[in-house]
Amino acid sequence: MNSSKPRMAPMESLDKIGDNLNPEVHFDQKTGSLSIRGQSIPLNVDAFFVEVIGWLEQYQEHPHNPTNLEIDLKYLNGQSIRTLLAILTKMKKINDGGSAVNVNWTIPDGADDLLDLREELLGNFNLHHKIQSN
Repeated sequence: MNSSKPRMAPMESLDKIGDNLNPEVHFDQKTGSLSIRGQSIPLNVDAFFVEVIGWLEQYQEHPHNPTNLEIDLKYLNGQSIRTLLAILTKMKKINDGGSAVNVNWTIPDGADDLLDLREELLGNFNLHHKIQSN
């Protein structure tokens, strides 16, 4: 009797084009490459990120190993920080489930507030991470 999990069909990639208020989002289940770039100051954070969080909930059921999350946000507001916490929580669940997660976070030169935020967020999740500045 074969007790392995049934193989699921690959998920569709999630691609959201960024603008002055919303980040660009590209999540690819086939490669485990997830990226969030730009600015995150949406007028309605919940409306913008509902699809992102839903995609991640499905992804965490059958994650790619490894999963590489790239965060390159020049600016984010308080509500976006809350959403970033939700994303990192899902990454921790994936990592704790046995699939490696790597977080690469790019911070603008001189953005000490983002560096402090990064230290607070990632320090609580114990995820493999690399910080770089641009």
